[in-house]
Amino acid sequence: MATAKSKTTAQIVVDVMTGEVQPAGGFSFEKARKMRRDPTINLCRKYSVAPIIASSWTAEGDDQQKEFLEAQFQPIRNAILRTALLSELDFGWKAYELVYGLADFAFSDGRVEQLEMIQRVKPLKNDNTRARYDKESGDFIGLATVDQFTGEKIFIDAEHSLFINFDDEGLGNYAEPAARVAEGSYDQWNDANDAAARYDKKMAGTFLVCEYPVGETPYAKLGGAMTDNSTIAEDALKALTGSGQMCIPKDFKNVDSSLPAELNTWKFYFLEPQAKQGSFVERQKYLDTQKTRAYALPERAIMESEYGTKADATVHGSAALLIRQQHHEDITELINMGPVNLLLRQNWNTEGTAWLKAVPLTDEKAALYKELLLKLMDDQGAGPDIKDKIDVQALLDANGVPVVTETTAASAAALTPTSPPASSAAPSQQTVSISVG
Repeated sequence: MATAKSKTTAQIVVDVMTGEVQPAGGFSFEKARKMRRDPTINLCRKYSVAPIIASSWTAEGDDQQKEFLEAQFQPIRNAILRTALLSELDFGWKAYELVYGLADFAFSDGRVEQLEMIQRVKPLKNDNTRARYDKESGDFIGLATVDQFTGEKIFIDAEHSLFINFDDEGLGNYAEPAARVAEGSYDQWNDANDAAARYDKKMAGTFLVCEYPVGETPYAKLGGAMTDNSTIAEDALKALTGSGQMCIPKDFKNVDSSLPAELNTWKFYFLEPQAKQGSFVERQKYLDTQKTRAYALPERAIMESEYGTKADATVHGSAALLIRQQHHEDITELINMGPVNLLLRQNWNTEGTAWLKAVPLTDEKAALYKELLLKLMDDQGAGPDIKDKIDVQALLDANGVPVVTETTAASAAALTPTSPPASSAAPSQQTVSISVG
């Protein structure tokens, strides 16, 4: 059989000498790291990663190889996933150096064999690492990085590399990170916050107001001489502490003689600005919502909802878990294609005979309902007292189990041979018919 070879050349722009691919301009690693300090983005990052880290991998396929893969990858799973998923959100991709070595492996049946194993997984800093591709075929050929101390260029071949890249447009393109999608909302939120701060500085002060009657008054400070009330008011305000001051003359004598006398007296009070910042707050709430969407998180899954219902928030949370499950499966597939197949080749001279599988993400309530349903289906799993207190129909609905209706039951009865009547001595029992389709 002829060796498989692609007809197309590389679908990306690579350096003709080295085969390196440069990240797209316009978004820096420094900007991504700065954005991580935003409280909303910080919450989104942790919420995105937590369900996957809390899940697990199982191995399937050949029993011997399956046992080996579980023992090999379980200790390093969290280290790979945590760095890969957070880097995916910040930068779009993550690269690793895999360090292999021979080690004694003890199987469950007592056999001990010397097998090639991953001894260490070294995450590489995105700033100094570049993916390399064959400029003719576009195939991944390894990683290039720079020694932090000597500045020496280091090449890591494909077998000792792990390059995790999500949502790339074509083979080899660095994926666009969630931080890049959130960048506009992040910048606008900060602009709105700066504007609100300037507004606060301008409008936050209170004013001490003095209302005085128009005319003159004997002023002790000037030896009892008749002094214009405006001068006395200014001196009074200077003697008081306030963030602002104002003098307001009042003269009702020529307007309406029936006005009460107290309206023509001296008054001091504080005047606070009546302008509100509602527009700033509402805009920042909207931009926070946009940030969560940039991280593929329906906002009601993680943020307070002013009008949404509890059921609505539950639906949003389930959608968020489904999205994260897809990412979990993507990263597991990349590891199967890379280090898993390499280990199988090195130790068993085969590929695809065993693989890792991402355990589906579920919330605690769904897991509890499923376990409860399984116990109810087993007569020995739950006592009659528990069964009498549970809405079985609601439990079946929560687990998505199709239930026999009156129509389907009548159809099934028509196809079922008539059985002899039960003995009158037999105790009656209530049963639930479940159709598993």
